[in-house]
Amino acid sequence: MARLGRVLLCAVAAAAAIAPTTAAATAAVTAAAAAAAATPPAAAAAAPLTLRARQLAALQYHIDRPWPSTKAGQPGGVSTWGEANLALARLAHDRLGAGGSPGGGHAPNATLAAEISAQVVGWETDPRFTPWANYTVNGPLGGLGALPVLCRLALLPLTRAALSVPALSALERIAFNWLSPRSNASWAGQANSWLLQDGSENLDATHKANLYLCAVIANRSDARRHAALGPDTLVALDGRPVRAHAAAWEGHWGRYFAHRAVEGIGAELGSPTYAKYSLQAFANVRDLSGSAALAARAGDFLTLWFVRPLASILLVFSSCCFIVYFY
Repeated sequence: MARLGRVLLCAVAAAAAIAPTTAAATAAVTAAAAAAAATPPAAAAAAPLTLRARQLAALQYHIDRPWPSTKAGQPGGVSTWGEANLALARLAHDRLGAGGSPGGGHAPNATLAAEISAQVVGWETDPRFTPWANYTVNGPLGGLGALPVLCRLALLPLTRAALSVPALSALERIAFNWLSPRSNASWAGQANSWLLQDGSENLDATHKANLYLCAVIANRSDARRHAALGPDTLVALDGRPVRAHAAAWEGHWGRYFAHRAVEGIGAELGSPTYAKYSLQAFANVRDLSGSAALAARAGDFLTLWFVRPLASILLVFSSCCFIVYFY
């Protein structure tokens, strides 16, 4: 957050330096922001003040109003997405609350953790969570729905520590079943892999983040959970071990962030609203990567992504990034 604040200040300073007209616009924006901060709306007065409180409030809002619907029979495997979202929200809310401010919070709810662990175990054999042999979004684990959420359940330390060994085993098997017919380490390892886009940007980012994180999940499996699944397990599509796929996709994402930061970001071919799926993929790579260097690069890329709209508002146009929409 401090880095982002410094970048925003640099953007404002750059606006003032580039053109006198931009300096005037910057002053107007700054004055308007200061006035808004001085007289917050009544509703804002009741808003949580700390980041932890805001996180808990957002999670509770989702628990009270689950989205997507968790009702079975929804089109496109939506109910699996809803179930995974709700399970993640309930578990994260409990664990964040237990780790609240010093001296506060509550003890983790072991009953809740056991309930969600049993639910996750059931997903391994649930036909609705069985991945199809292609990337269609109109089916179980189509890519945009449940799978990124399952990756967070499996890899985020907050939730991973709360799940039982059988639940982690189920998530590892689901991840490998998704990875095995889809991943080719040679494709991921190409120097120009960042240039090769599978469909619209958000679909490409989601599919390839899923492949990377499923490889990371399967790579972390050991004999305590799966005698036949681990780093040396062979992937069906190319016959190479899981560890090779984890390394290849890690390399792909490092190149993707480095090159796209220079060549252009946000080139969504479908609709500007679909960028939320790309952002989910980028955030998952940042939060769940096994590589500290890749996580840091993903964080820098996300900072650049969010600074770019501000630069547009301040009439600062940088050659390092652009946003293009085709309709």
